[in-house]
Amino acid sequence: QAMFRATIQLAVDPPPAVGMMQRRTAKMLLRPFPLGLRFSGKNMSPLPCWLGGAQNVCLNFSDCDVAVQLHFALFSESSGYVLKPEGMRLFLDHTSTTSVESDGGSVQSDGPSRWGNFGDKRMPPKVGSAKLLSRIASDGIAAGRELLLDQRDAYWPRARDILSRVTIQFLSLHMLPTAGERRPRLSGRRAACHKFHPELSGFAAPPNARKPSTPTVSVSLHPVGGFCAVSKKLPLPWLTKADTTLKPTDNGLHARIEEEVHCIAAEAHATFLRVAIRDGDRDVAFETAVLGRLRGGFRVLRLRSSLGTRIELACLFVHVSFGTVPKYAIL
Repeated sequence: QAMFRATIQLAVDPPPAVGMMQRRTAKMLLRPFPLGLRFSGKNMSPLPCWLGGAQNVCLNFSDCDVAVQLHFALFSESSGYVLKPEGMRLFLDHTSTTSVESDGGSVQSDGPSRWGNFGDKRMPPKVGSAKLLSRIASDGIAAGRELLLDQRDAYWPRARDILSRVTIQFLSLHMLPTAGERRPRLSGRRAACHKFHPELSGFAAPPNARKPSTPTVSVSLHPVGGFCAVSKKLPLPWLTKADTTLKPTDNGLHARIEEEVHCIAAEAHATFLRVAIRDGDRDVAFETAVLGRLRGGFRVLRLRSSLGTRIELACLFVHVSFGTVPKYAIL
């Protein structure tokens, strides 16, 4: 939880050094590795690396932890390539007009760059505490806040007044495996992948005589950059959180949930939605997706086991809708 909160804080308010790294990775390839002298195979979080513009983060795929889950959610159905956010790519000359490839085609971008020429290695001027206090004393708190935002807007993510809202109504949970039961889905488009190392996909196991579990549904957001919050009601409370828990009204075979969750994000296409089904203190099933890639209407979230393999018949039935909200408790 401490690492989760630290990652959220870094995404919401990254320091100027992040902007310098984004500028460097716009011209060179970067592959971060975990600490060499380590005693475990746990993965580091790729989110700070992606925030800095790193193109290839080294991960241990033998452990399907949250880092690996976010990786597969980002690169799913992308042929292994995902375009960086536009704010990381527009490091242009003061007077040049350059065509930049984006998700929707070719975009003409002209005018001064936020960083100036590529040869200029200077960072935007830092706002010292004396200058900030002087500005507040003379022009008020709003002027001091504007001074900080001017420096903050020099790199991605920029401050936004309008945030994306994705409202997910969790309707029901179906066919969650009982304790000890295994139902890996080894057929379908990716059936050949499970033949190389079957132990990584898991083996089928029959259900035992125990009563089906009474699970809880955990919903969390993991941003690469920008503000995010999860709330069961709007407007957002002053103290926001990036995760929440739902309680189904029955066991995991056919459980009714009927609760609504509002996912708020400044950068929806750089924010991950993770839905985990928990039984006690362990994750029984999960699914991850990029928040901005969700489609509206009634949808089925097919669940995966802790090994990352689809669970046969296990799913969440949800309804997804979209909108926008003004920012509330960000500053």
